[in-house]
Amino acid sequence: MTARVTKRGLWLVAMGLVAAGCAGGERPGFENSDLADPVGDDGGVTPPPAEEPGPGLTPAPDAGTPDSGPVSCAGTTVEAEIVPLPADIVWIIDNSSSMSDEIAAVRAGINAFADQLASSGIDYHLVMLSKRGTGTTNDISPVCVPEPLAGPDCGDSARFLHSNFAGQGIRSIQPLEQLLGSLGQTRGYTPTDERGGSPWRDHLRAEASKSIVVVSDDNSRLSADAFLNTNGGTAASVSGGSSKCDIPPGLKKPFWNGLFDRLAVHAMVGPNGATYRELATLTGGVVANINEAGGASSPAWNSFFAAVASQVVSSAPVSCDLPIPAPPPGETLDPNRVNVSVSADDAPGGKRTLARVDGTADCQAGGWFYAAGSPPSEITLCPSSCAEMNASTASRGAEVTFGCATIVN
Repeated sequence: MTARVTKRGLWLVAMGLVAAGCAGGERPGFENSDLADPVGDDGGVTPPPAEEPGPGLTPAPDAGTPDSGPVSCAGTTVEAEIVPLPADIVWIIDNSSSMSDEIAAVRAGINAFADQLASSGIDYHLVMLSKRGTGTTNDISPVCVPEPLAGPDCGDSARFLHSNFAGQGIRSIQPLEQLLGSLGQTRGYTPTDERGGSPWRDHLRAEASKSIVVVSDDNSRLSADAFLNTNGGTAASVSGGSSKCDIPPGLKKPFWNGLFDRLAVHAMVGPNGATYRELATLTGGVVANINEAGGASSPAWNSFFAAVASQVVSSAPVSCDLPIPAPPPGETLDPNRVNVSVSADDAPGGKRTLARVDGTADCQAGGWFYAAGSPPSEITLCPSSCAEMNASTASRGAEVTFGCATIVN
């Protein structure tokens, strides 16, 4: 087996003081239009207002700019751990009769996979897309996920949802089409359709990273580009499939409101699975050769499970809301003497010092602001500064330094 894992280091936040034959069904749930292919002043320190500490704060006299930094001041630094945001993982399993050994391997190893996620402390949801059941009948090999990840009798649980493709299961060259269609519940992919599965979009969370794990010994007829960027349409026009099926827009289209902005595709596929390998390359996923993996609990399968779980944890974004820790003994928190830096690959020392702004409306150039509350108890990073922190390849995190006049924008 060959496997590649792209990892980003997870940096603890240094805080203050610091501090993943169609027929029937409804029309797709999208419109036809979607289917077309800091300078300081010279004044004194002003205490924060009692009701609204953020916008009303005034910098102390020795404030500087992000370029110059505070003047003649040494702050105090205290480290505080930050928690990764949640992760949603979607497994999609080819139900072809040739997949019985691979399905047994998934069944044997998926609880250990879930245990690895749980031991990391990450808040995960797992969705299984496949025909549910046991045994191979009519050339279809179903999947039954065992407890404790699943509920009794292959059922759902608090962290697990099985979208049951009760008709003809996930077909060998159609996993990507069926994933998109069942996600959007478009014509031909609803629970009553041969290629359809039960709804699962509501199990995904807006703030969570998304990881898709494909297990198949065949290739996809839907291209990697179409999976991510198609404007949608009939399967006939998008993938060469049936004219009785409708495919919604690709995962990177605005139609999904950024639900898949943080996406990695992982693949346990054969040498012919070029589309899945391309998706893994584009998104920094893990790839393994299904022809070399062996049976259930083999070292190759165990390595694949471990590599995917490790990638899910290491690539999960960290929160942009940073709680302010308590000052050390003998010191007090002065909201006008706080500065924030975030990890940035192109900045000196790998850190960029940000200016404080009044709120989200003033975040055009990045920065940070105090969340509501008096006295302030939390710092919020502007979206672009948060994105820069999460994109850092060497480390991810922030430093909140207390004791030096605040740099403002």
